[in-house]
Amino acid sequence: MKLLSIKSFSATDPRLEFVWKRIESECECTVFQSYEWFQRWYKFELKRQKKLKIFIYIVYRKQDDPLALFPLELTSHGPANLMRFAGRDLAEYKLPLIIENKLTSEEKVNLWKIVISEMPPHDAFLIERYPLKHQNIPKQMSLEKINALKAGEVESVSSCKHENIDLFFNNISKRMVKDNKRYTRRLKEYGKLEYKFLYTEEEYTEIFTKISNSLERKARSLGISFTEKIYSLINFYTSFNDYSDASNSSSYLIAITLDKQVLAACWALKYKEVLYYLYPGYMDTPYIKYSPGRLLLEHLINIAFENDVKAIDFTLGKEPYKYNWAGKDNLLVDYVKPTTFIGLIYYFYRRLVNSIKTNLYILTIARFAIRRLESVLNLFKTISKK
Repeated sequence: MKLLSIKSFSATDPRLEFVWKRIESECECTVFQSYEWFQRWYKFELKRQKKLKIFIYIVYRKQDDPLALFPLELTSHGPANLMRFAGRDLAEYKLPLIIENKLTSEEKVNLWKIVISEMPPHDAFLIERYPLKHQNIPKQMSLEKINALKAGEVESVSSCKHENIDLFFNNISKRMVKDNKRYTRRLKEYGKLEYKFLYTEEEYTEIFTKISNSLERKARSLGISFTEKIYSLINFYTSFNDYSDASNSSSYLIAITLDKQVLAACWALKYKEVLYYLYPGYMDTPYIKYSPGRLLLEHLINIAFENDVKAIDFTLGKEPYKYNWAGKDNLLVDYVKPTTFIGLIYYFYRRLVNSIKTNLYILTIARFAIRRLESVLNLFKTISKK
């Protein structure tokens, strides 16, 4: 095994873009590991947090042969100081950029250990949403090989890659496609039906606000607390209105309208050969029965395949509609590698939280308690104003 070396970069290092994009072009990663996505996330978080502790480690075999890149952040959760992959809750998948075909199995384990040895003091290394098994990413190494502890699992849904749109639609219900055509005819009877792509910052802000409003309505109907945090993310999403680079990437914000009234809208990012379906929503109109969101998704898929997309990634969540569009399960794992006693306590805490999230009965009780607490707080605010 040839000796591996490591270098550390800051997020603002002028040398970083060239090396990052070189590694990115040679490895199979997701849009959330791309340089363009990271830079938008970094600028967004910097405005909110004022100061970020970012550590970017690049592993080399020799000076001009970079093999892997680990974009990490040092954060705190209560008393625990955590090293974690950059992106926080906005990154649906978290993993390093590794040029797999240049490394042996032993070297892959070794490069993780090298990076860990270079990290600043911390209580635990948190690797969340790690795609252990994914339809469109090479099978990832189990992090138990670096003595990380499994703290939970979540799932996402994506299609496999298909060489053309016809092969993709071979996996789609013919009845659903037929119904979509019928719904389209019915909607056209009410007025002018259009699919509108949106590009400007003003259009992005307007549509993302509409989508957020629709998601808030749906969340509250399910008893899920919907905070102002969601609306604060609009600025992040809007920053993608000019998203395009040499990696064959683009941002799709599209709405289906009837006489200029928005019925549904969605946002997706195209990266290499995959379309990441990220932020859909349908509006509260009399036309919901005609499934405008589904019509919009079919239109978007057709446009995507015309532009060299071969797979649709629906990202986190197992909503039933995703399986109607050739969706298959991906396994994402949360790992924690404690380095101190506090880190070990955090591991058990994280495991407990993940257990609650996956237990429907406990989750229902938690949601009920949150609703009751919100009611009490609102009552208290009303009394205080009087």
